[in-house]
Amino acid sequence: MIDALVAEARPTTLLSTEDAAKRLSVSAACLIAWRSKGVGPQIVRLGRLVRYDVADLDAFVRSSRKAPAA
Repeated sequence: MIDALVAEARPTTLLSTEDAAKRLSVSAACLIAWRSKGVGPQIVRLGRLVRYDVADLDAFVRSSRKAPAA
């Protein structure tokens, strides 16, 4: 329960599509294409604005890790 309270107390850092793309080392067009296909990192919609939570970007990277082929 304390972990949940601490998590809620942390400020959320939201990035634009361009800034999120830079963080992931991909193009903004790539993020837009992923979004239209329903793949890629989760988004936050604020009205018509699309933002990416840094925690979601980090989780996406962690979930994309694969073991090298032998």
